[in-house]
Amino acid sequence: MLKNEPHVTIRDIARIAGVSKATVSLVMNASPKVSSKTCQKVWAVIEELHFQPSEEARRLAQRRWSVSLPL
Repeated sequence: MLKNEPHVTIRDIARIAGVSKATVSLVMNASPKVSSKTCQKVWAVIEELHFQPSEEARRLAQRRWSVSLPL
């Protein structure tokens, strides 16, 4: 994304697709709990907004921190 453009979040995807953040997460993780119609709608928004998940945000959400200590 360009420097002046705000970073797209799962919250943005959910708002535009008309679903919850949890549903967006389920779609992105290929859960069978979401209907194919909803999956298509969410993926269309993801592609339209060129959403790129933040690996840092994912680690924080999963409470996994990777710390490199100097030797």
